[in-house]
Amino acid sequence: MSVYTSAIAPAAVQYSDYPVAAATTINSGGSMFVSSGEVAEGVIVNRDGFLHVLKGGTVNNATINTYGSLCISSGGVANSTTAEILGYIGVFNGGVANNTILNHGGGLVVFRGGVANDSVMYHAALHISGRGRIYRTQINASAYVYVFSGGIANSTFVNSIGYIRVSSGGVANSTFVNNGGYMRVFEVGSASATFVSSGGSMHIFDTAIATDTHVYTGGSMWIDSGGTARGIISLEENTVCIAHEGAIIDFTAANQTLSGTPLINNWSRITDKGASYTLTVTANQAFGTYALAGGTANFDKTITVKVAQKTIGTLQIGETLTVSGVSYTLNKNTDLLSLTVSDPAAVPPPPQATTAEIILTITDTSHNYFGATGGWKVQTDQTIVWQDLSPLSGDYQILGQGYTVAGKKATDIYIYSASNKYI
Repeated sequence: MSVYTSAIAPAAVQYSDYPVAAATTINSGGSMFVSSGEVAEGVIVNRDGFLHVLKGGTVNNATINTYGSLCISSGGVANSTTAEILGYIGVFNGGVANNTILNHGGGLVVFRGGVANDSVMYHAALHISGRGRIYRTQINASAYVYVFSGGIANSTFVNSIGYIRVSSGGVANSTFVNNGGYMRVFEVGSASATFVSSGGSMHIFDTAIATDTHVYTGGSMWIDSGGTARGIISLEENTVCIAHEGAIIDFTAANQTLSGTPLINNWSRITDKGASYTLTVTANQAFGTYALAGGTANFDKTITVKVAQKTIGTLQIGETLTVSGVSYTLNKNTDLLSLTVSDPAAVPPPPQATTAEIILTITDTSHNYFGATGGWKVQTDQTIVWQDLSPLSGDYQILGQGYTVAGKKATDIYIYSASNKYI
């Protein structure tokens, strides 16, 4: 372990090699390098001091004060580091920072290939870029996280007055925006599996994409022009969800379960100020019916249909679009909007030959043919014949009754016999 405690230090302490260094203080111009197999405990880095963790080295419980720096290189690990006002921590490709606390202006930058786990932030800043990754970050009062191109934030908790910004190809997965927290997704940024609680807010700007968003009572979500909300959009009562003119709401049927829960649980809870609607399916979408949205009693929009990113046509309610041997039909049953994907060449199965379409019996005892029973039967070749059922025995179930077309006194009974299997 190489230790330079200051720029000009007594020769006895200027350079030394220790497997373990404890409670070292690095002042202005001083530096410390922790190499493979070495562990540094409780190091304090002051203004213009420098602590560098190399491959195989470990630093525990370090404190980085104003304008002090900690750099974690490939294979280096820093555990339970605290960065105070304007203290700096950089995690480079292959480096790992665990359980970092950022206080009052402390900063953490996770570069390409670096990882930061379980960071807690207060009035501090964290930047991620170039495939850097952070996990289980707590963003508290006036702290903010910027996720830039290639950066990935996983399982982030945005608490009161905390802020996360995702932009330029950054990605946020499993973000929990709590009371007083803010999430903004910009310029080709994407957010997946976002949960917005009461008092939290999420804003999707131009070219940004939000997939599978859940907004709970008291939470809010804004979709700006050019922004896209896709997949699941779950809105509880008393939420705010505003889709501005030019916003895009995509019914993402691709990979959805047949006849499953609607992608949008209640479309009527969206304040539509001129949004556009798209429907995305896969090239090999399974035949069947997909639930798109509930609460659609007043839905009357035109939907642009896409296979992957290619537009194949448009649909309105009740219309069918057939492309490349596949039919897409947009249905609305009361307030449930659904899509049926089918094979236009398929022939509906014929009625079984043993089914009687209409079965009649004469129950008036004064009728000359009292007890006579018959029905129209569909044969195997699809021709229809009258079948005299009078000689047959069995328990008939009454399904309904009426009168003959001729207005005769006899009553006609519609029946079904379980024992006579071809009826």
